[in-house]
Amino acid sequence: MRITLNPTERKIFDLLLSINQKHNLGLTFRVAGGWVRDKALGKESDDIDIALDKMTGAQFGQYLQQEVGRAGNVIKANPEQSKHLETMTINLHGQDIDFVNLRSERYDTSSRIPVMQIGTPQEDAERRDLTINSLFYNVNTGQVEDFTGKGVQDLQTM
Repeated sequence: MRITLNPTERKIFDLLLSINQKHNLGLTFRVAGGWVRDKALGKESDDIDIALDKMTGAQFGQYLQQEVGRAGNVIKANPEQSKHLETMTINLHGQDIDFVNLRSERYDTSSRIPVMQIGTPQEDAERRDLTINSLFYNVNTGQVEDFTGKGVQDLQTM
């Protein structure tokens, strides 16, 4: 499955890769969910959610903000309100982008609220609501990743 980037997406992804290299972060950037579905279907999408494999969105946001010279919006984790993710949103080249870490969720028998931790792409894909929303676009390799083994097939039947 091939994804064609528009010029704005290319600029954004090139910026992320250059920050990764400049600061020797060793990150893999994966676009998650709806953007991948839409692009695979040949549609444009403005819903870019970047999942990070080794740090939170807010942590990566510090590097990004240094590079672009302006602040993004950090949303702190708040477990008391079932908000376990620390994310960052910023507008790059006219495009709003959300940064969040890949995650796994496990449930404690004493609560309905999941305990979140940084997870693998496989764990993150398996916790998603639909197989087509579990697809990732790996910015580093330019490839679509289907960790459930069902997302690409289900998308092709749409």
